[in-house]
Amino acid sequence: MKLNLAIILVVGLLTYGITVYFDHPAPKSDKIQAATAELASSPASAETGERVPDFSFTTLDGRRVNIGDFEDKTVMLNFWATWCAPCVKEFPILIGIAEEYKDDVVFIALSSDLEQNAIDRFLAKLEKDSGVSVKAENILIALDENQAVTQKIFQTYRLPETILIDKHQKLRQKIAGADWRREDITSVIETFNQEP
Repeated sequence: MKLNLAIILVVGLLTYGITVYFDHPAPKSDKIQAATAELASSPASAETGERVPDFSFTTLDGRRVNIGDFEDKTVMLNFWATWCAPCVKEFPILIGIAEEYKDDVVFIALSSDLEQNAIDRFLAKLEKDSGVSVKAENILIALDENQAVTQKIFQTYRLPETILIDKHQKLRQKIAGADWRREDITSVIETFNQEP
């Protein structure tokens, strides 16, 4: 009996330790820390109700994209990583919303992973296991190198976070964490679609 309790306690502590480990990004190299410090000193930032600062990123397939390319569209800007369990849980739901509103919504997923291989493996597994495809024109996935957009512009340090940007490029709502219902996002999109 005591052995069983000891085993349960050890397994519980290991599970907690693994969860804490994967809930925090790996330490950055000196080179990445220096680049992040340089970016953090920049004045660009985004506040609710203001126009989103101009930024660009390169998608996984190599396309250079600018946020200004999506004027007249609602943008769901998601900050995530493959090592973040809540991010992985909400990712297919966000893809589903993007598919449902493909004419009005662009889904941009900026990953804080350290390398693209982790994202490629995650997306391949997602498609294989659940049939979810990320190949639609309104779904853009990118590695946010040095977390330049995630931290510098949007001051996002805990993942996941989804930012809803209206068709006038104004930041309208931040949803921190994955504790939301699909209707929470779709009702905001519907509101944006009715606005002039």
